[in-house]
Amino acid sequence: MGIYKEKRTYVIGHVNPDADSIVSAYAYAYLKQALGNPNCKAVRAGSANAQTEFIFEKFGVPLPRLLPDLIPKVKHYAEAADTTIGSNASLWEALQLMTANSLDLLPVINAKGHYQALLYYESFAHYILNKANPQRQATVHSSINLMCQTIKGQELTKYNAASFEEFAILVGADYTATLKEAICSLNPANLVVLIGDRFDLQRFIIEKKVRLLIITGGFLLSPELCRLAQQNEVSVLVSPYDSTTTSMMLMYSAPVLDAADVIESVGVDLPLKKAKTKILAAKPRALPVVDDDSQTLCGIISESDLMKEPKVNVILVDHNELAQSIEGIENYKILEVIDHHKLGLFKTDEPITFVTRVVGSTSSLIAEQFRAQKAPIPKELAGLLLGGIISDTIGLKSVTTTDFDHKIAHELATIAHINFEQLAAEIAKASDNISGKNPHDLIVMDQKIYERGGKKYLISQIETTNVGGFTKERATFLTELRRQLTEQNAYFACLMLTDLSKLSSYLFIEGDSDFIAKLPYPKHEENLYFMKGVLSRKKQLIPLFSEIFNAVDN
Repeated sequence: MGIYKEKRTYVIGHVNPDADSIVSAYAYAYLKQALGNPNCKAVRAGSANAQTEFIFEKFGVPLPRLLPDLIPKVKHYAEAADTTIGSNASLWEALQLMTANSLDLLPVINAKGHYQALLYYESFAHYILNKANPQRQATVHSSINLMCQTIKGQELTKYNAASFEEFAILVGADYTATLKEAICSLNPANLVVLIGDRFDLQRFIIEKKVRLLIITGGFLLSPELCRLAQQNEVSVLVSPYDSTTTSMMLMYSAPVLDAADVIESVGVDLPLKKAKTKILAAKPRALPVVDDDSQTLCGIISESDLMKEPKVNVILVDHNELAQSIEGIENYKILEVIDHHKLGLFKTDEPITFVTRVVGSTSSLIAEQFRAQKAPIPKELAGLLLGGIISDTIGLKSVTTTDFDHKIAHELATIAHINFEQLAAEIAKASDNISGKNPHDLIVMDQKIYERGGKKYLISQIETTNVGGFTKERATFLTELRRQLTEQNAYFACLMLTDLSKLSSYLFIEGDSDFIAKLPYPKHEENLYFMKGVLSRKKQLIPLFSEIFNAVDN
C-alpha cells in the first residue's frame, strides 16, 4: 500500500478481536460510507477467530483488512509525488517544470516509475558551478536530440542524434581567422559550433565535419550547404535564439540525472521515528518515498511534513480503553467511540461522539445507529450484525443480554430472512479449523518457500488459541520439520505458532546451527523460541531473518 493521499478514518475494534469487534467495525464503516464518507475504512487489530471467519463467510462479506499496528509511519505523513520527470528528460525541461509548479525539488523516475534521483536547487547549483569554469573548454553531456528539444531547434540534418556524448561547445564570436584556428584545434567528432549568418564560416565548419552546427538567430542554411552537410554527415540545427542565449540553454540540455542527487529513499512503512533521522541528515531535508515491494515512487516526505497531523483519524468500537487498543493509537485523533464496556481513562483535545449503553453487544448499538440515521440495512449486513450479537451474547443466553439486544436481534433476523436459532447453532458449532489435522498437514497448510543467496528456507504459520496443545507435541513437530528440511534440501525449516490470545508466537526451528544461534528470542525449550509481540511472517519474521542472514554471511 502506498502513501495516504487523503485523510482517512479507521474504524477499529480492540486487539485480539472477537466477532462482535470485527462485525461492529465493518458495519459502522459501511454506515459512514453510506452517509458520504468514502475514506472511512474498517480494519481489524488482530486475526479473526473461527466464529468470525464463519460469520463473514456465511454472508459473503470479506473480512476487514488486518492492521498490525498504528505506529506512525512514513505513509501517514508523506505527500504524493504528483509531479515527476523521466530520467532521459533534459535539465531545462526539469527546471521549467519546477518553476511552473513552484516546486523546491523534483523526483526523477525511470520508465517503470522507479525512483532514480532527486533534483533540488542545491544539486542544480552544484552542477552549474562545476560547469562554469573559464579555465576549461565549455562542454555538455547531452545528445543532439536533447539539444534540439532544449533550444526548440529546427532540424535540417541529424545523424546519430540519440547518442549521449560529452560535447565541446564553441561559440563563433571571434574573427574569422581566430575562429578557424580554434575549430582546427578541437576534435571535430564531438564539437558543437554556434554561428550566425556568417556563410563563409558555415562552409568551413561543414567541410571540417564537425559533429553539430547550430545556426543561431533563426537563419537557415543555403540549399548548397545543406547538401554539403548531408554529404559530410554533419548535423545542422537552427536555433530561434541568439548565440549567447543558445549557448546558455545548451548547458541545460544535459539529462536531468546529471544535475540530480541520488538521495536515499525510504519505504512507505518505515516508522516515522527512523525516517526523521534520515530526513534531517539529507541535504534537501526531504526524502523520496517508495513502495516497499515494487520500489515504485509514491511521494516525498520533508521536514515540514513532520510538523503536520497524520493523515489518519480513528473511531473505536467495542472498546474504549487505550490499553486494549492497537499499538500506536495514542498518536492519532479519536473521533468517536461506540462501546458497551466499562469506561476507561483517556483524554481528547476536542469533544467527541461517545455512544455507550448497557447492552450485551456493540453490534446492537451499531444496528441502532442505522435506525438513528434512517439508513437501510442490507440483508447480508443484517446477517453479520446478528452474528455479532449471537457470538457476544452466547445466543442471547449470557447474563449480559438485555431486552434491547433481544429486540435488535429479532429485527435483524427478519431483515436477513434467517432463522435465529439455526444461525445460533451454526455459530456455536464453528470451531478451530485446524483441529484433527496431523503435524505434516498443519505445517504445509500455510507454508511458504523463500530463497536468499542460493539458500532455500521454509516458513510455516499456524494461528491458534490452543498453544499448549502444540508445545506439548514439540518433538513431533520438530521431527516433521527435520523431514522437510531433508526433503526440500533447505537451509532451515520453521513453524511460527501464533497465539491469538496473547498476540505473540512460538518458533519451532530446525536447520543451520549458526543461523539458529543468532535468534534474538528467549529459548522456551530446545529448538523452540518465544517471540513476544511477533505476529506477522511477512512484516516481522522475514525482516529479522534477513538481518541474521547478513550477520551469518559476514
